[in-house]
Amino acid sequence: MDDVTFRVDRGQIVGLVGESGCGKTSIARAIVGAVPVGSGVISLDGHRLGPRRSSAERRRIQMVFQDPGTSLDPRLTVARTLAWAASPGLRAGDIADETVADLLRQVGLPPEVAGERPAKLSGGQRQRVAVARALAAEPDVVIADEVVSSLDVSAAGAVLDLLRMISTELGAGVLFISHDLSVVRNLCHRTIVMYRGQVVEQAPTADLFEKPGHPYTRALIDSVPSVERRTTGPVLRDDDARADDAAATGCRFRPRCALATHECATDQPALVGPAHQVRCHHAWTTALEEA
Repeated sequence: MDDVTFRVDRGQIVGLVGESGCGKTSIARAIVGAVPVGSGVISLDGHRLGPRRSSAERRRIQMVFQDPGTSLDPRLTVARTLAWAASPGLRAGDIADETVADLLRQVGLPPEVAGERPAKLSGGQRQRVAVARALAAEPDVVIADEVVSSLDVSAAGAVLDLLRMISTELGAGVLFISHDLSVVRNLCHRTIVMYRGQVVEQAPTADLFEKPGHPYTRALIDSVPSVERRTTGPVLRDDDARADDAAATGCRFRPRCALATHECATDQPALVGPAHQVRCHHAWTTALEEA
């Protein structure tokens, strides 16, 4: 990770996209305190979060993982899972049944589910339980890491509706990590694009998809089939030179970029711009606009 700066406001869903290995999940794990941070600041409401966080600080940021089959304890009933999330250390009987039932209602599950264990539930139901567990802590921020990638269309739609509810009705901020650009485009208020440990572009989602400024962002968007959008001219070249990507100087995307120049090899671009920020010496170059 290098020079990664962004914010998630209350009531806002922010998308985080990029190819596998670019650092999306590492960012999420750093935010929740699961991995140490070498430098930089993670803050919540202006308060810096250190490596040793209080229970109250940990509860304010919750994470929902990609696979609820492994993130939920198979030995615990849904009621006990939600009870521990709402009041850590308490037994299931120490929390009112109404509280568990209310959490299940928020995520669209019937009260009978409370007595079941994860193995008895479908994938979509398990993911809703995972969302309910996050809501039990009454968080200010929810990180959703590829939460719909393993679900069918119906179950995925229900989980996405829950994320909208979390931002609009509960007023929490949501960081939505995904490979699915079509979902990000329809769900997120802002979108962040990462490449090899750096933010290369971030903007309001509509602006980013309508006029991407970085060649990598354009390549990601062009990789999604569309009958309405014209594919632009080539912005990627063969991956033969990708080993040079580890070079200490220059743009990290340079070995794969058809627009790369000598400047790209010697000077690492900064992330510049007010609302629409791009890390590229040739941002919005006319070559990206030509079919």
